[in-house]
Amino acid sequence: MGLKFSELKKGTVKFSKEFKTMTGNVWLGLENEYDMGSEDPIEVFKRAEHTIQEYAKASGLVVYFDSNSNVLNPDFHPLPVITSYNEEPQIGVTPEVIMSCQELAVIDSYRLLIKGKPDLESAYETRRKQIVAGEISDIMKRTEDLRKPKTP
Repeated sequence: MGLKFSELKKGTVKFSKEFKTMTGNVWLGLENEYDMGSEDPIEVFKRAEHTIQEYAKASGLVVYFDSNSNVLNPDFHPLPVITSYNEEPQIGVTPEVIMSCQELAVIDSYRLLIKGKPDLESAYETRRKQIVAGEISDIMKRTEDLRKPKTP
């Protein structure tokens, strides 16, 4: 009786991946042989891919961008929530800031900043009229005081 040798058909699965790091590109690759009669090549391929990923993590390979990641979210962290406003947020000059002005020179410094912004223009006009009216009143009072005869 002779021994029968059955010949196994061997296949090869190759997997390689490019990792783009801050210092340059790094290629990692792996070849796996498998028995074509009993193993699924897709499963062998998945194991090779998993092995490469694990090796990259274990070796401390810091990935800046890898070709399979989401370009907008490469680290797969939750994306930030962006809130949009119906109205433009008021930064710096607001109607409250304008209405708190006490001097004509200060309120006049806002004249160019408020152009084309109706709410700021309205506050500017209102407060400017109030300041001018106050200054006129002070001038009139001082003028009357000067006209009064001085009593010794």
